[in-house]
Amino acid sequence: METVRDYSQASVSDIAVQQNRVLRNTYALLAVTMVPTVLGALLGVQLNFSFMAGSPFITMLLSLAIMFGFIFAIQRTKDSSLGVFVLLGFTFFMGLLLGPMLQYAIGFKNGGTMIALAAGGTARFS
Repeated sequence: METVRDYSQASVSDIAVQQNRVLRNTYALLAVTMVPTVLGALLGVQLNFSFMAGSPFITMLLSLAIMFGFIFAIQRTKDSSLGVFVLLGFTFFMGLLLGPMLQYAIGFKNGGTMIALAAGGTARFS
């Protein structure tokens, strides 16, 4: 025999509150992860990654190994508070890797405007 569940109005509103809480926490985590990304990008612009240009294949392999290591660590720690810190470390590393590309873009005549427009568009449409 099929069981019939009775969803009262209170339980539906409780579900909506829980869904809103999850969505709010997700957007808060997204906002928090932007901080280490920006800090990593600032540090990446300040550092001179000339060693990366000297051996791009080794740099690519090393970067991929670090990225996959972070992804594995995030997966292993996703149910604990340590997972949030590993995620913040991953976003810092990704921001660090943005440094050379941002240095190249800053070299253009309208580089600062181009970067600000891209960042503003990302913030606006995400």
